[in-house]
Amino acid sequence: MGTDRDKQRREIERFIHKMPSLSTTVAKVMEICSRTDTSPNELNKVISLDPVLTGQVLKLINSAYYSLNSKVTSLTRAITMLGMNTVKNMALSTAIIRHVSGTKKSKALPTSKFWAHSISTGASAKLLGQAKGVSVMEREELFLAGLLHDLGKVPFGDEYIEVLFRVKKEQLPLIDVERELMGIDHQEVGFMIAEKWKLNEVISATISQHHEEVASNNPAGMQI
Repeated sequence: MGTDRDKQRREIERFIHKMPSLSTTVAKVMEICSRTDTSPNELNKVISLDPVLTGQVLKLINSAYYSLNSKVTSLTRAITMLGMNTVKNMALSTAIIRHVSGTKKSKALPTSKFWAHSISTGASAKLLGQAKGVSVMEREELFLAGLLHDLGKVPFGDEYIEVLFRVKKEQLPLIDVERELMGIDHQEVGFMIAEKWKLNEVISATISQHHEEVASNNPAGMQI
């Protein structure tokens, strides 16, 4: 059993090592948005180099959610209206979804169900942040952290079916069964991916600790 767990762990580590890095555009967007003196024009210069991302930003601002009277065609105006944090999180989450969608498919984690759960968790985290009175910027971070909290499950293959079966049948904690059968849990795997993609501290902490008891003064201190 120990040999099998070691083999599975090595396979997961190899999988993560082979995962592509985030695109230069997304990395630059993250860098720009982390600065306090960033302007929409500066972000426009980077995003305009990526036709797909440009289209997504304009599609979002012109969606029914915003119910605008006239169509927005200016990227700079769209960035200003959406807010740079919204644009940043959209760029990052879209890039990650694109990466994940192209990875190996597991019968244990159907893509549609995985992302439905991820999106609902992100939305719930954002609403919880709003109820607790955190800033708009922090609420956006909470949404992204919730969206990506189960990222570490992606590299698991069909053998993960046995993990889920044991958890349901014996009512055991998920991460305990993962460690027993896989030799590693999805929090640790997710943290490896977060480090590879250089995600920020709040998101990395949420990914690596969302099944743990966390202190109330922890920056990622809402259990997701």
